[in-house]
Amino acid sequence: MKSKLYYSQSDSHHRKVSLRGRLLSPSLVLILLGILGFFPQLRAQVQITCPPNLVVSTDSLTCDAQVMYAACVTNTINTTNTVYAFTGSTQIFVVPANVCEVTIEALGAQGQSNPSNIVGGLGGSATGTLAVTPGETLYVEVGGGGSISTTGGYNGGGNAGSVGCATAFGGGGGGASDVRQGDSTLAGRMIVAGGGAGAGGQRVQGCGRGTGGGGGGGYYGGGGGAAWPFTSTVLPTGGTQIAGGTGGTSDWTSVTNNDGTAGVLGIGGTGGDEASSSQGGNADALSGGAGGGSTGGSGAYSANWTGQSGAGGSGYIGGVTGGSMLSGVRSGNGQITLTYNSGFSVNQIAGTASGGVFPLGTTTNSFVVTDSAFTDSCTFTISVVDSTVPQVLDCPATDTLFADASCDGILPDYSATLNIFDNCDANPTVVQTPMAGAVVSGLGGTAPVTLAVTDSSGNVSNCNFNVVVVDSTAPVASMCPPSQIFTPTVLDCNPAVNFAPPVFADNCTPSPAITSTSVPGDNFPIGTTSITYTATDSSGNSGVCTFALTVTSPVLDGVVMQMPGAVCDGDTFSLGAPPGFASYAWSTGGTTPMITANMPGIYWVDVTDSIGCTGRDSFLVVANQPMPTVTPTGAALCAQPNFASYQWFQNGAAVPGATMPCFTPTTDGNFSVVVLDSIGCEGTSDTVFFVGVREALNHPGFEIFPNPAHNQLNVRMVQPLNEAGTVMLYDLAGRIVMRHEFEQLSGTVTLDLGDVSAGSYIVEIKGDSFLGRRRLLRME
Repeated sequence: MKSKLYYSQSDSHHRKVSLRGRLLSPSLVLILLGILGFFPQLRAQVQITCPPNLVVSTDSLTCDAQVMYAACVTNTINTTNTVYAFTGSTQIFVVPANVCEVTIEALGAQGQSNPSNIVGGLGGSATGTLAVTPGETLYVEVGGGGSISTTGGYNGGGNAGSVGCATAFGGGGGGASDVRQGDSTLAGRMIVAGGGAGAGGQRVQGCGRGTGGGGGGGYYGGGGGAAWPFTSTVLPTGGTQIAGGTGGTSDWTSVTNNDGTAGVLGIGGTGGDEASSSQGGNADALSGGAGGGSTGGSGAYSANWTGQSGAGGSGYIGGVTGGSMLSGVRSGNGQITLTYNSGFSVNQIAGTASGGVFPLGTTTNSFVVTDSAFTDSCTFTISVVDSTVPQVLDCPATDTLFADASCDGILPDYSATLNIFDNCDANPTVVQTPMAGAVVSGLGGTAPVTLAVTDSSGNVSNCNFNVVVVDSTAPVASMCPPSQIFTPTVLDCNPAVNFAPPVFADNCTPSPAITSTSVPGDNFPIGTTSITYTATDSSGNSGVCTFALTVTSPVLDGVVMQMPGAVCDGDTFSLGAPPGFASYAWSTGGTTPMITANMPGIYWVDVTDSIGCTGRDSFLVVANQPMPTVTPTGAALCAQPNFASYQWFQNGAAVPGATMPCFTPTTDGNFSVVVLDSIGCEGTSDTVFFVGVREALNHPGFEIFPNPAHNQLNVRMVQPLNEAGTVMLYDLAGRIVMRHEFEQLSGTVTLDLGDVSAGSYIVEIKGDSFLGRRRLLRME
């Protein structure tokens, strides 16, 4: 919402400005000048006065200003009176346009009469002129009174006291009449006419003594009268300009609440109470004190067992000019009359109307007023200037810089992140000191930062705050160990384990404090243990390194012993573990320290000590079994040369003297060799059929072609062989490579050599009466 600035002739001195020819047509100017020149004594009948030239600031949210002002008119001929009578409620008056002052005549209400028609005090009057704003609301309160009533009149009259006999009541106080400006509360009263006080209560035969009358309402209310005062001579006093009047007193103590109460701001005091009695005689009370004036009239007592009358309320003219007050002038209800200028026509011929929005810069406003025959004009300017400084909506009290890898803070560019608002400049200039990128050294380092925000009108707003360097970076484990496995080699189910602890680095703390759940050399049970190292720097930041250490069951070495130490294939041997363990569990099912076996392979034993720790040792039993092989080497057969002894066999019989690694057969046959190794273990080679290449080679009874051959070989008998037989293909080791059987052989037989490797071979044709061999070379 825009702020409203209001200016009228009551704000400062006024100046009258003629329109001249600049604002009216030339002919109208001549007419006006003639009238003004020839009838100067009549020109004063209507007059318009502009406010002085105004300089106002823009609204804090927009680059303009809403201004209310008044060009006030004085008309010495035409006026309007608005009369407000008593209604018992608040009435309002809306100030007409171009009216800047209202003359007020306020009349307070008379005090109430008692049941015997003893009248209350008359109300006062107050007059004066009130400066007003066109369009504003005045609140009009007209006091009530002047009737027979124990109840105080509307707008502040105090009530009469109470008694059991209705005819002995006093009268209530009369209400004040006032005009309020700004709000409808008592604080808004500008002028007040005080109300008169109520009459005292009568003495009534067989009924009782009279009660006190109520105080009159006013700026400050009058005090209430006491009931029968007995011997007291203290009478109630009227309200003043600074306090309510005091209440009358009674020293007749057999009746409670006998005293009248004091008046307060705007309200008269209450009359004192009396008791019913059967006494004789009647007596008249006195009328109430008059209302109005600077001080209300005091109460009265007739000294004849009646009640005291109340005191009047005070008037007030502090909110008006040219004010005056009288007391005791109004009977009956109150009344208010408002008088103001009328009968004129005002036209704005330049500028913006009151209550409008004025842009940045200067606007000229001109007015002309006319009545039936006369004209006046005035001009003034409203200059709207931008005096609103830019607003930094999120200027911090302090800001935190997080330390970098060097433990320094680097100032950011705050201008890029600030939330700035200016009513006239969408992009104010921001200058940061120190500039962005400046280094704030060290943990805990501080620096003041100023952001000077300047708008296009030169208004400057400074955002000042401090920055402090804090460390939010946790130490980092530069060498955090991987998960690892430890296998005991001795029977220990809670071994001490050494490991390399992690190494931590921190940007601000050279040696952060280290805590851990375990340290190198601690004992660890079988299974997996999570180890955590925590490094904490001086700022309380913590980094963690966690790794797993798994301890397996012990894998023992050297527990199992073999007896004897070396065996031959098929021998029986013993395996044993040292005595003294609580239990033994062999892979064979044995449960004694020593077992017997006869097969090579892996054997293991689980040994358990007296505290239940179990470890395993595995042992590989290797049975020595020499594996000689026979290889044809030219006309000889040879075995490996690393055995201790050799014996060659031909067709299953030992060859005498054939005890060397190589042996040269003299005839064809099946050959093998038996060897002994260094520990006496025996091994026999496979049997090899060996054909002596010198015997029956190049038999003339058949031929082979082509030779060398590739994928096919042709075999042809010179003379047909009319008997069953075989065509055989041997390698030089005597192994049969190919076999072709026949019932008789005549002509040519073709053999497929596709699966035969390249090399030298023997081709043999054998029947019951024929044996012939030829050498063949197989080519790729």
